[in-house]
Amino acid sequence: MLRAGTQSHSTDSVRSSCFP
Repeated sequence: MLRAGTQSHSTDSVRSSCFP
C-alpha cells in the first residue's frame, strides 16, 4: 500500500504539475 503507490502517486503528482 505504501510501496509502489507512494512513488507512483508522488511522481504522477509532480509530473502532472510540471507537465499538465
